[in-house]
Amino acid sequence: MLPSAIIFVNSESSEAVRQYMFNQLYASEIMDGYEFDQRVIVDPNYVNDVHLSSKRILVVRPFNDHANRELCDIAIFINRGMAVIERNKFGPPNQTYRIETLSIYKLLSNSK
Repeated sequence: MLPSAIIFVNSESSEAVRQYMFNQLYASEIMDGYEFDQRVIVDPNYVNDVHLSSKRILVVRPFNDHANRELCDIAIFINRGMAVIERNKFGPPNQTYRIETLSIYKLLSNSK
């Protein structure tokens, strides 16, 4: 069973790329930053609930929007077919992958 994760991805990426990431990362749900922020406001235990239920949530928000970024497990900046891992609680940050080679296993691993 895959661990849970809250994954932020920049909204400047295309809808097709976001859908690809949703599938590649076995995400349970995709939402924008506003909806994520509202869920956190309404339920301060929302992040814990996500982790307890083993979900992977993909949150799409502008890259320069750092609201609640401390709550994400992984932050990915996507540009020109490349995914730059800006933050990763499970493995090394500052890794860069071609989008088509990115997988949840790479993100949740301590190895490259």
